[in-house]
Amino acid sequence: MKNTFTSNGQKVVKNKYYKKDRKLRIHWNSNAVFAHSGYGTQSNLIVYGLLKAGFPIAHTAFYGLQGFPIVLDGLKIYPVIANTWGTDAMIFHSKDWNADVNISYQDVWPLDDNMMKEVKNWIPLTMVDSEPINPGILQRLRWARNILVPAQFAKDQLSSKGYNSTIIHHGVDTDIYKPMDKKECLKTFGLPEGRFIFGSVAANKDNPPRKSFQEMFDAFVKFKTVHPEAAMFMQTQMGNPAGFPIKEYLKYVGIENDVFFVDDYSSMYKLDSLSMAKLFNCFDCLLMPSQSEGFGLPLVEAQACGVPIITHDWTTMPETIIEGKTGYSVKTAYKRWTSGNNFFAVPDVDDILAKMHLIYNADRKQMAKDAREHMLKKYDFTNVLLPKWIDFLEGIEKELYPIVDKK
Repeated sequence: MKNTFTSNGQKVVKNKYYKKDRKLRIHWNSNAVFAHSGYGTQSNLIVYGLLKAGFPIAHTAFYGLQGFPIVLDGLKIYPVIANTWGTDAMIFHSKDWNADVNISYQDVWPLDDNMMKEVKNWIPLTMVDSEPINPGILQRLRWARNILVPAQFAKDQLSSKGYNSTIIHHGVDTDIYKPMDKKECLKTFGLPEGRFIFGSVAANKDNPPRKSFQEMFDAFVKFKTVHPEAAMFMQTQMGNPAGFPIKEYLKYVGIENDVFFVDDYSSMYKLDSLSMAKLFNCFDCLLMPSQSEGFGLPLVEAQACGVPIITHDWTTMPETIIEGKTGYSVKTAYKRWTSGNNFFAVPDVDDILAKMHLIYNADRKQMAKDAREHMLKKYDFTNVLLPKWIDFLEGIEKELYPIVDKK
């Protein structure tokens, strides 16, 4: 590839969608593109994809950078200012960048509603992870110029409240997240061969846990009575005092020797995308029956690696799989009302168990092939989703910079 330069003289590599003289200047507010969070991983794909396509784009990392702007691989990255979620950054950093639009990729309900009217041309990529919609989301969306969503569930929920939105799914880099040699991946993480491994990739931030840790462990206890060779692998944070006491519960139900972990430090700071791809390749199945998800990025990352899924028939999650072909969704046992004035749904333990048996007895080679093909067709970022981002932004550019007929 040939090199080109941004309008600020920063060197950047072109991609196949590069177009010179793009006018639309973009400010992107989210987790840092170098952060190992879902928001950071997805921002990295989108922001650098657009930068390499020729869009003048800068980024505020309200999580991940403090004190002073930096330039990383041709991208100007601004630090958090005073507002934790970057509302002030969308006002002041975007003015410094001379941005035409502010795209935020985050939960919108924590944004400072009193400041949002000052944000120029706000385009939120909006997560809707519950039913009904958190009232704080609806309150802030009244300031939006356009609304983007990553799933049909979100679009339908917003439509029911009178809001129009455009779907652009989250995506995955299928050149990184792909099937690999399982034996070598197991060695990387010190895992034994010959175990049927259910994997979990989920943050442990709350209790009761949104990621359904207790329900997964309860189902696994029952599964092991039939398949004693089974194991689990957890990529999460064990020591978070605000989270679910995982180790204590494992000991209580008697499976502490059958559940493997990445240590908390590595989990937070050392697992980049390539490491995560190797981790997914250790799994026979990703177990992710969350109680809410605005999308659920590990669901597509795992399938891109050829790993079938067990998820939950709730919010966005069943959209990411082909039921019975690339994975299974479990039914809801009951719903619990939250402080967000909405419902989270608790998955049925016996149905998790039933789906675990289905996965165990399935033709997993065929499921792996189907999962990979499904990701390539629908969720591949470079070939499927980046063009959708470009089409959307080119439409915004035409509205803000109309072509004047000189005749």
